[in-house]
Amino acid sequence: MNNIKLFEGQEVKVKTDKGATLINLVHVAKCCGLTQTKNNIEYVRWTGKGVGEKLKLILSHDCEKEISKEINYILDEIENTDDRNSIYMSSWLSKRLALECHSVRANKFKDFLVTLDENREEQLSNPNETLELANYMLNIAQANQVTNEVVTGILKSVSKIQEYVQDSIQAKDQQIDQAMSLIGIRTKNVRTLSGKLKQVLIKKYGRFLNCSNIEYKNAKAKVFKEFKVYKWEEISVTRYNAVEAFIEEMF
Repeated sequence: MNNIKLFEGQEVKVKTDKGATLINLVHVAKCCGLTQTKNNIEYVRWTGKGVGEKLKLILSHDCEKEISKEINYILDEIENTDDRNSIYMSSWLSKRLALECHSVRANKFKDFLVTLDENREEQLSNPNETLELANYMLNIAQANQVTNEVVTGILKSVSKIQEYVQDSIQAKDQQIDQAMSLIGIRTKNVRTLSGKLKQVLIKKYGRFLNCSNIEYKNAKAKVFKEFKVYKWEEISVTRYNAVEAFIEEMF
């Protein structure tokens, strides 16, 4: 797993492989200033006076077999890989590349890598503390896993309800009523009850009434009081027949 460190605002991906610390090559290049800018976008300079040239310069010196092997491997990856962001190299070679850049920023980055190595060595020299930290992080991970499972479960339940509601709206009237009674969204049936009340009021007063008329408001208040609700949506679907009967009997 990659660990993200920050060097002067620049991300540096660090990972451990078989006990060795590896640094992302693209991030090393950026921290060492081996870049060029085109159209306000920063690119790694791979050729010319870039990463490849610096590595070949290091290779030209007397290198240990393992270092030479690593450099040749990285040069081959630079040449042939489709994703140069996936290339990593050892912490030692990263520091050596930084030295080869001969700049203030690259030297600071070399010191930054040294600090990373020292911190890691300190952790390894205190196995009990490392074990305690590992157990602590495991407990946190387990707690987070439970939390994530709960959140995931809630999201899945909400998604299922939304799907059910959507399907119900497009189904038969009976299915619509069942869904509406479960979640309290009864737009269609609210229009039915409100329309029923308006029809009765039109017969009584002999003129069209809308929701803003005082006669409608007073009649609606009587319905709400009778069924102990504050809005149409609170009336259960199972009571709609009773509501319509009450409206008929009001006048």
